[in-house]
Amino acid sequence: MSEKIGFEVEVLRSDWRIELVKIYWVLNLSDVVIGVHGATMTHFLFMRPGYVLIQVIPLGTSWGAEAYFGELARKLDLNYSGDKIFPTESSLYDKYGKVDPVLKNPAMKPLLMLPYLTMVDICQCKLY
Repeated sequence: MSEKIGFEVEVLRSDWRIELVKIYWVLNLSDVVIGVHGATMTHFLFMRPGYVLIQVIPLGTSWGAEAYFGELARKLDLNYSGDKIFPTESSLYDKYGKVDPVLKNPAMKPLLMLPYLTMVDICQCKLY
């Protein structure tokens, strides 16, 4: 989708073998970075002010997403957008079903103990 609208896309996966200098250069030269909430999101510190950071926010991580990344991104003068996923976009949806409390009220069960994946529909992201 992003390539179709004119972006050059480079996927940078978190891996212990990737040198920090590569992460620095990729992020420093990126106009837009899209990442899933987690420790690796701290690499956004290498982005230049005025550029765009979109954080994909899995179920039950809204507070941490804003407190740890959203506030800091704005202080660093990044154009920040947090995109909360819908329950149907989570791999937990297939595992637990749509009426399970894990999806209805994720705060009831610590999601840090649950593996989760997100299937992001980039068309739903609010691009500014």
